[in-house]
Amino acid sequence: MDLPVITITEDTNCASLIAELLLEHYKIKEKSKYLSLLTGFGQGLKEGTLCGAVSGAYLAISTVLSGHGATKIEIEEVQTSFKSYFKNKYDSVNCGDILSEAFGRTEAGDDVRQSRFCGTLLDSSTNEVIELVNLAISAMNPIMARYHQL
Repeated sequence: MDLPVITITEDTNCASLIAELLLEHYKIKEKSKYLSLLTGFGQGLKEGTLCGAVSGAYLAISTVLSGHGATKIEIEEVQTSFKSYFKNKYDSVNCGDILSEAFGRTEAGDDVRQSRFCGTLLDSSTNEVIELVNLAISAMNPIMARYHQL
């Protein structure tokens, strides 16, 4: 599936990138309102905690599904599915763990744009990003279909 084209700026982080691609895919209006909520979510909240890609996916999943009538339980099931896949793929959902274990990074506060993982995520055309966004879309589609919104 082709992803929407978005502009990467110096304010773009892994959370806002994943969220923007998903919000754009589902044609969510006023997406800037939602994306502004993700300021500071990159680099695992700048402390190496929950990866921004997961945070961004959670925001987008919740925004899209709740806007189409999904229940809290349905939304949480999709979020949990995404997080489980992510954890299986990267052995963690924590930015610091992913960067240090997989890519030899020592601190999440380092310039993560220079790391291979975050640098890959900040290029919206890479297979890594396409895979994560398509996973979230695949997880949401059955619920969207249930509410006749596809």
